[in-house]
Amino acid sequence: MDTLKKTAGVLLPAMRISLALVLLNICLLFTAEMLGFMPDKSKFMLESRKQVSEALAIQFSTIAPDQEPRRIERMLNALIKRSPDILSAGIRLQNNQLIFQVNDHVKEWADYDSQKSTSTHLVVPIFRDSEKWGDIEFKFAPIAGESASDFFEHPSFKMAIFFFIVGFFIYLAFMLRTLKALDPSAVIPDRVNAAFDTLAEGVIIIDEHEQIVLANNAFLKKIASPMTALLGKKASQLKWKSADDSTAATYLPWQTVLKTGKSSIGAHLKLTSPDSDTFKFVINASPILAGNDTPQGVLITLDDITEIEERNTKLQTMVSKLEESQAQVKEQNKELHFLATRDSLTGCLNRRAFNELFEKAFADALQNNLELSCIMVDIDHFKLVNDNYGHATGDVIIKLLAEILTTNTRKIDLVGRYGGEEFCIVLPGLSVDEAITVAERIRLRIKSESVARYETGPWVTASLGVASILDQPEDPSELNNFADEALYVAKESGRNRVVRWQLQNEFAEKVKPDPQPTEKNLPAPQTEVAKDDSKVSKLQMRVDELEQIASQISTELDYSKHYDPLTGLPNQVLFYDRVNQVIERGHRYSHLAAIFVVDIGMFGMINATLGRAVGDKILKDIADRLNLTFRKSDDISRLTLSRIGGDVFAVLIPELSNKDVVTWMVERLMDALAVPAEIDGNSIYITGHIGISVYPGDANSVDDLINNAITAKTFCKKTSSETSFQFFDNQMQELSIKHLHLDKELRRAIQNQEWELFYQPKMDIATQAVVGVEALIRWRHPSKGLLAPFEFIDFAEQRGLIVAMGEWVIRTACQQLKQWEEMGFMNRKIAVNLSAVQLKQDDFVEKVLAIIAEYQIAPRQLELEVTETTLMNNFQAALTALKRLSSRGIAISIDDFGTGYSSLSYLKNLPVNSLKIDRSFIIDICQDENDQKIVKMLINIAHSMNMTVIAEGVETQSQFHILAEYGCDEIQGYLLSKPVPAEEIVKMFSKGTGKNLTLLAPGEI
Repeated sequence: MDTLKKTAGVLLPAMRISLALVLLNICLLFTAEMLGFMPDKSKFMLESRKQVSEALAIQFSTIAPDQEPRRIERMLNALIKRSPDILSAGIRLQNNQLIFQVNDHVKEWADYDSQKSTSTHLVVPIFRDSEKWGDIEFKFAPIAGESASDFFEHPSFKMAIFFFIVGFFIYLAFMLRTLKALDPSAVIPDRVNAAFDTLAEGVIIIDEHEQIVLANNAFLKKIASPMTALLGKKASQLKWKSADDSTAATYLPWQTVLKTGKSSIGAHLKLTSPDSDTFKFVINASPILAGNDTPQGVLITLDDITEIEERNTKLQTMVSKLEESQAQVKEQNKELHFLATRDSLTGCLNRRAFNELFEKAFADALQNNLELSCIMVDIDHFKLVNDNYGHATGDVIIKLLAEILTTNTRKIDLVGRYGGEEFCIVLPGLSVDEAITVAERIRLRIKSESVARYETGPWVTASLGVASILDQPEDPSELNNFADEALYVAKESGRNRVVRWQLQNEFAEKVKPDPQPTEKNLPAPQTEVAKDDSKVSKLQMRVDELEQIASQISTELDYSKHYDPLTGLPNQVLFYDRVNQVIERGHRYSHLAAIFVVDIGMFGMINATLGRAVGDKILKDIADRLNLTFRKSDDISRLTLSRIGGDVFAVLIPELSNKDVVTWMVERLMDALAVPAEIDGNSIYITGHIGISVYPGDANSVDDLINNAITAKTFCKKTSSETSFQFFDNQMQELSIKHLHLDKELRRAIQNQEWELFYQPKMDIATQAVVGVEALIRWRHPSKGLLAPFEFIDFAEQRGLIVAMGEWVIRTACQQLKQWEEMGFMNRKIAVNLSAVQLKQDDFVEKVLAIIAEYQIAPRQLELEVTETTLMNNFQAALTALKRLSSRGIAISIDDFGTGYSSLSYLKNLPVNSLKIDRSFIIDICQDENDQKIVKMLINIAHSMNMTVIAEGVETQSQFHILAEYGCDEIQGYLLSKPVPAEEIVKMFSKGTGKNLTLLAPGEI
């Protein structure tokens, strides 16, 4: 089959060329005939008839027509017999009377309508005595070619047919021999083709013009294309693109190999086949050298890594999902542990968790011979509070007590709710006197807070009992009993007081001994005791079963009390409780927190048109989206999602690092709500209005914080705003919108490459020559003009956009170096600033090396500058990346040295080539002796470590002279030049050394 395809691939082009050549020859033949270069038979016949007519005219002029008519008739008969092309003849008088004819002259002459002779009608006049007597008429056969049917009898047509048939086969044979001789694949022997076809990886051989002369079967099968379609085609004409899908020009390694004659290894490219399948190849290209070591072709090997990449991607996705799941499980475990160990109303430890921690603290105190105190707290006359003000108010009082206990104890102290209005506190490391002080502070705080908060009551007090481990309890339970006994004494002795546990005979009368047993009290016989034991055992089993059932029912009731049955999210009760806990923790540790209240738009219309069942499904879908949107964030811990109303959800985000984080969480939430919900075959577009309040800026209480978020949500819903969210703080709203716009504009700028590079020169102090420049990015904003880096760089780092911008800077700098080399400015250097985000990228080093290889510049011409802060953010990753870059010859510079950590311990481990002294040490170097000493010391340390020293921010001649005196190597600053476009740098290069370079005067800076 392959042989047949190859034969057809040669035969068909040869036939097309042969056919074209034959048609060209036929055209030339007809053109020559039209120009008169070919003999014309019809022309000769016409000339012959003309001569016959002239001879007849002369001959008949000598005959008297009226005297010798018979003679004329004989002559005509004889003439017709000798001339077969004469069809008829006749003699016609002057009065148009036909007096004689040969053959059927009347019929043959019927189509004549002119008085002149033509090629088929010849008229010869006869005169008598100088007067015209009549005419002799001859009818000739038509000359060949004068009719359409005669064309096929024309010699030119016959010759054209001959050329077409015979010439075609002659040309075909010639072209087959020619194409065989010129066949590029013939350069490669069949045994070599067969060897290449056995390889699993793709192989292409191209000539010096990039034309493909061979491709093995592995490559042809990949792209589903026959060899005939590739033969002679340029390799660059295939649909190649960069492996990272960048919009920049695609780097084709074989082009570099043809130019340099050096091999290229490990280039990654994507290729799209005619079937629209995309493959990713690792490409190695080696030159095929001629006798004079010039490349006459390239051998290209293509290792298909498409499946490996797909598997790696799937594996990474699985790992990411696994890590995400683990994080979610961990976070949920934390939340479950918190819920399992906390009292739902107060947030304090529940009794079970409190006892476990109490036992550990008691054991530690005994083992380490430390003091430990226990306080029991109970609200006085709490039953009256419930009876007079209701249980809701009672719950508020209990939460008030829990708040006071938490805020007046340490982080290591244990605060637990024992039940009802009773609490227990364990104070590790505190003596009994210190515990009494804490208890007294709590007692006074309870009384004052209830009076301050509730003008009309209830005004409550509390009684407290204190006991210590020095009272020699056997276990935590006994220590707790001691404190409880003291609490009982406090209540019995007037309430609203603190009592220290003492032996019973010291604060009360002795308990009277039991009376001596009488006969009524004597033990029953043994048989009755055994029967009683059996009944007790059965009753105990029944009690255990009832307790288990009660516990299960209690758990279910507790869940239904705190969780929404439809979505499974915490309800309003639990959400308010969580907000209260966050506010207390935020007050204690100065944390920020935010509340989102999300209102689902047109939910009533959805219920009315599609039914409540669909509405419930949408609510579940939104709950799932909220979980998916916020749970996957690494920056959020102890998050609470809640459904606090019919179509209203709330999100509590505690422990925020800064307010700016809230903007990106809002953006993530809006993106999640923008996706249509697919419910029962309907695509339902969900709109949401989000109100945000931030603790402590907007409020410092639960009700105010939530109400402010609801107010902001209502305002957003009623006003036609460009955003679907509203901060309660207008300043925060404006800042958030500004950040969202800046993010959008930066992404557009990256896509449209709205960047420009300015360059600030660096001068060698010894030679006063410009030896390099620092590349500084500028943003050519469509409406705001040229923007400096301080307006967008920090923001781009926060959003992760600095990676694409940094890659553009490095690529543009390398391209500029290449242009300067082509202009004759060799060995120039460009320094580029790096971000900590860039150094964290796994493929950063490979990208830098690929860009250098693409523009074929020396690695030493590129200098990468990193700040001390950038290094310390992720020192180990930065160290690894910088060592790899340095090993390839790229210079590394520490920027702003002296302003950060300035640690020599890490400086000696880094592959640093130069130090840049920060301008803060240069500004006052002429007046400040400390700056002089610091700069001189830094220069000496750097030189001792074989590093070049560059001074930044040099603006005056005095600074320049001092730095030259101290042995500084290079300077950079406005004294030399401000950052300028590349064209101005070329002018500086053209001036040669700095001795011919005019430094800026102070007034020009």
